[in-house]
Amino acid sequence: KALPPLLRCALNSTSVEPYPFVKSPNEKLGEIALRFRHEAEATRAMHRHLFNSASRLRGAWEGQAADAFFAGVESELLPALQRLAEALLFAEVVTRQIITTIREAEIEAAALFQGDAPAFAGKVLMSIPPGGNGDRNPYPYGTRAWAEYGLLLYHLNNPGEGD
Repeated sequence: KALPPLLRCALNSTSVEPYPFVKSPNEKLGEIALRFRHEAEATRAMHRHLFNSASRLRGAWEGQAADAFFAGVESELLPALQRLAEALLFAEVVTRQIITTIREAEIEAAALFQGDAPAFAGKVLMSIPPGGNGDRNPYPYGTRAWAEYGLLLYHLNNPGEGD
């Protein structure tokens, strides 16, 4: 059976560095969170500018068209800009929470391969590899070889998955 490309890459890797295809998105996510903040600030600045411009026009522009314009600005445009700024700030907060969650998961996963596994890890990652064929994993629990063996058996028992 042909192995999926991801598994072939993992099994052919001889370095002790993290797998080349496993990249932490934290740096990119940090840039995205910062972009959300900048866009929120720009939206707030636009809100202030529009509010101030409309306020200056209020005394100088009168009539039905002026009333319709000011009503639209006050009831639709300014509230929409405010909601957009709030949504962008919320997106920044959520993105930073995602970064924290990923960082914690990376630390937890690294502990499995450094012998610092949390107490629950033995219940989650058993020494019987995925696939449930009962074969015991011949490699020390929690090592890279142990994980690769489990991946290999999983893909042999579940062809087509992870391709």
